[in-house]
Amino acid sequence: MPAMQLGIALSSLGMPLKHALPLCAHWQLLFVELDLRRQFQPADFGPSAIRQFRKLLADYNVRVGQVSYPTRRGFGESADLEARCAGIRAAIKFAAALNCRQISTQIGPLPAEYTTGGGRLLVDVLTDLGRFADHLGVQICAQSVGQPVADWQQLLRNIPEGLLAIDFCPAQLLAEGIDPVEWLASVSTAIRLVRLQDATRGFGRGRGQLLPLGTGNVPWPELLGTLQEHNYRGGFMLDLSGSTDPEPALEQAVTYIRAL
Repeated sequence: MPAMQLGIALSSLGMPLKHALPLCAHWQLLFVELDLRRQFQPADFGPSAIRQFRKLLADYNVRVGQVSYPTRRGFGESADLEARCAGIRAAIKFAAALNCRQISTQIGPLPAEYTTGGGRLLVDVLTDLGRFADHLGVQICAQSVGQPVADWQQLLRNIPEGLLAIDFCPAQLLAEGIDPVEWLASVSTAIRLVRLQDATRGFGRGRGQLLPLGTGNVPWPELLGTLQEHNYRGGFMLDLSGSTDPEPALEQAVTYIRAL
């Protein structure tokens, strides 16, 4: 595999930007993910502020590799859908202004079929948003949480090619009792980013616990080998969510993944 492109979900550091960026530079992280709901608001950035922000990142040799736009409801639910779509469109425009090519979001539960009801709505909305994003040079990446890979394969078959990719979250899958290696092998060509966390395995109705990287049951050596077999060329993003002491957690995570 080529040299790992390593970045971090900036919000998971839980510290101001002026402290986070020097840490990124120290550990030679190449990119960051910006949370555009809880951390940054696109409406607060005019053209001048965007230029200043891009310069600040460049001073630390860091770029915006992905933005995220978390939602409380999925895109197959009609309640408040117009507001969700308006919000993610604004986030897509902001990503494009930062020369960022990916936006990650939670698309909601996947239905059994896509010809009627919520399934049809989900496909129509994702297709519309995907075309909007594609026009601006951005791709929507759905976070891989909660459901077996066959459900995701069915969804991808119903979306025009290239309009939807996957933000691959092995720890979240394992916590739900889903084998992330099997999952990866089945949809590898759609994966644009790998999220680096760990977890204990979930069984039955019992959900596993998310943990710092290298301290759980995610088979990272096997996953990295599978990614190499499938010629993966995307980024790897550290996610320290839940850490109470982010600086040592970052050191542990970087040391672990670079040793594999």
